[in-house]
Amino acid sequence: PVRVLLTLIASVDTLTGTGADADEPAELDGETVPAALVRELAYTLGLLPRPATPAGPADTTAPVEAVPTDDVQAGDPHTGSPAADRVEASPIVSQSESDAAGHTAGTTAEVGSLAALLDLRRLTDTALAERPRIALVEQISGCLLALTDSIELRAAARDGTGLGPPPETDGYRPSAPLDRFVRLRDRRCRFPGCRARARRGDLDHRVPHPLGPTAHHNLEGLCEHHHRLSHQAPGWKLGGSSDGGLVWTLPGGVTITTVPPRFGTDDGSQPAATVPTATTGGGGDGTTADPDGLAWHRLTPGQRREQIRRRVCGRAARTGDPPAPF
Repeated sequence: PVRVLLTLIASVDTLTGTGADADEPAELDGETVPAALVRELAYTLGLLPRPATPAGPADTTAPVEAVPTDDVQAGDPHTGSPAADRVEASPIVSQSESDAAGHTAGTTAEVGSLAALLDLRRLTDTALAERPRIALVEQISGCLLALTDSIELRAAARDGTGLGPPPETDGYRPSAPLDRFVRLRDRRCRFPGCRARARRGDLDHRVPHPLGPTAHHNLEGLCEHHHRLSHQAPGWKLGGSSDGGLVWTLPGGVTITTVPPRFGTDDGSQPAATVPTATTGGGGDGTTADPDGLAWHRLTPGQRREQIRRRVCGRAARTGDPPAPF
């Protein structure tokens, strides 16, 4: 049999089809997909029950007895009978109450089905490769705080303990929980403009081991190509910033900062709240400036990627340069 491993990242509202973010796109194996497609995939694979098709509205119009025409004034929209007015309005009120009750019941059932999926203990006869996990995300910044499951989440709530990234390991290779956390946090190669999926790439120690720890703050996802570039290419330097950004210094002296894409977006550029620095090579006074006079915080994600591509790929090769080691 042919098997395909897919990684789905979606919000609760997207999976259940309820709430303010019911139409929020999800990420399927690194690609942004519509919410409706995600729910259909969950129904088809048997992860969630398909909602029952609602029946058509019944005819609840109550019969209204005719009233004498001489009791109704010309241009008066009312029948002149308060009882008749109440009869005309009551079907609408009853239908609204029925719709609200049905919506509440449907929402409860869908959330309950998702809770049952998250509580799975056995994968036998399911389409899952491993137990579903819960990503705890900071609402404002969209950054990943913890990757957990329903068991650990309930234990933390019961004991009053917090949740966070997995602890560092003593060896060179990260533990399985730490590996999953970093790959989910980065989701793509952290090189400027690279869209390679972190799940298929390497985890690089920013400060080489054993000088640097095998911890989430010293690991980043890179594709094999840019992993080699960060260590072997002449003139390239890789550093970090205090806010978790990855600072790439190009051979010409320009620096580009990339950050993990926030959940709900597919953009790994520097957030608008922080302006990345661009340095000019050869400045004797130590000043820094953007050589093109760009206000990076005002650029759209597409404009940022284009500027990154031009700066990374636009430098002409100099005579006598050795071949690139990548």
